[in-house]
Amino acid sequence: MKKVLIFVFLLFSIITIAQMKVGIVGFYSPYEISYSGWNSIISFNDDQYRPYDFTINEPPLHLSATHSLAFGISNRIGILNISCWLDMAMFLGGGRNEFRMGTVRRNFESGYALRILSYHYHNTLVSPLSADPYYITFNDQIFDPTETDVTFLHRIYNFRSGFYSTFHQGDFWLSVAYYPGLLDFNIEAAGVKISDGNHSVFFPYNPAGIFSFLNDEFSISLGFNFRIF
Repeated sequence: MKKVLIFVFLLFSIITIAQMKVGIVGFYSPYEISYSGWNSIISFNDDQYRPYDFTINEPPLHLSATHSLAFGISNRIGILNISCWLDMAMFLGGGRNEFRMGTVRRNFESGYALRILSYHYHNTLVSPLSADPYYITFNDQIFDPTETDVTFLHRIYNFRSGFYSTFHQGDFWLSVAYYPGLLDFNIEAAGVKISDGNHSVFFPYNPAGIFSFLNDEFSISLGFNFRIF
C-alpha cells in the first residue's frame, strides 16, 4: 500500500510539473517602501548562561518604483489557474510580489489577487562564533562554535487583496488588477538565527524602526509564459 501511495504521489508531481509554466511579466503599478533603519545592541545567553552581545546597524531603505519586472510560475488545473510572481528587484532589499488564483474561460481569466510588498534584511553578525573548539548548547541543542554563524534577519510584509482580469493570446497576456484592500495588513518578524548547519535556533526581537508602505491600488501587466517541458 505504501508503494502505491508513493507511486501516486510521484505521478501527481510529474503531471503537475509538466503542466507548470514559467513566465516573465512587467507590472505598471506605482509603490513605495520605506524603512527608517534601526541601531541597537542585542544580547542573549547560551544554556550555560554565557552572554553574547552584538551591535545591530540596520540601514534605512527607501524604494520607489512605477514599473517592476517579475519572474513567476503558473499552473492550470482544469479551468483553475494559480500563479505566483516574484519581483526581480528583491535583491535590493524589497519589492512587489503577487499571488493570483482565478478561472479561465476561453481567452479570458479573472479571479482574486494578493499583492505583497516586501522588505528583507539579512546580516551575518559573526562567522564563526568562536575559533575555540568547545561545545555550547542553545535550547538543549549542541552547537560547534567553530561552525556556527550568527545572523540577524528582518522581514516585513504588507498584504493587500484585490481582483484581476486577464486576456490571453497564445502564450502572451494582458492583465488589469484593482486592489480595494478588503484585506490590508502587515506582518513583521525579526531576530537572530544561530546555525551550525545541523541545528538552528531563533531568538525573536522587536526592532524600533518605523516602516511605511504606500499602497498601489491598481496595476497593468503584460507578460508571456512558456512551459518547462
